Parts: sequence; C-alpha cells; structure tokens
Amino acid sequence: MNKSREGLYAWLSVNFMNNTLKNFNNTIAVLDLRDSSLQIIFYLPPENLQNYEAKFVKQFTIMGIERHFYNQSGSSPKDDIYNYCWSAVLSLIANNVNKVTIKQPIMAIPFFMKRQKKLI
Repeated sequence: MNKSREGLYAWLSVNFMNNTLKNFNNTIAVLDLRDSSLQIIFYLPPENLQNYEAKFVKQFTIMGIERHFYNQSGSSPKDDIYNYCWSAVLSLIANNVNKVTIKQPIMAIPFFMKRQKKLI
C-alpha cells in the first residue's frame, strides 16, 4: 500500500469512528505517527486548494465524490522521531497557518511498534 492510501485509510478510520463523514467540513485531521515516519492528512474544502503546495494535495473518490486532501509524509531516524514530528507540525503551521485556518480538530495516532514491544 502506498503512503497516500495509508494516510487516507487512517483518516477514514478516525472519521468513521467519530461519525464525522456526514459533513466533511467537520472531519478530524490525522497525524499518523510510526516508528520512523509521520503522515499528516486532512480534508481540503475546494475553496482552500490554492493555499496548499500542489505536491501535497491528493485527490480521492470517497462516497462517489472526488475530494481533495492535504497529505504529507516523511521519515526520520528512529531515535529522533519526537523531534521530527514536532518540526513537521511546526513546518505545516508555519507554511499554512497564515494562508488558511484549519478549523478541524486534530487527532494523533501513535504506532510505535518496536518501542511498544520493548515495554512489554
């Protein structure tokens, strides 16, 4: 599965479980945190598309309608994932907050599998 689809499935899961798919303007943005990567995905209303860098805007068909999402992912050294996540979020805010206000709540989903195994 490619990273764009992985992010979309995380977004769909969170929003399905929170019953927010009836109105996409009320959906939840997702930070998908893994052992060595971070993915940020949120719905972009059509009027906001021009405010985001085109390489991070992805289009998916959901419930028969073409919808656009901001979907950025990246990786970092496993030992420094916290700093990577923090800098990625700061970058997202610095690059976009003056252009567009993100009104959606944000949910972070941590999947630190290798670290979880060490604790068990």
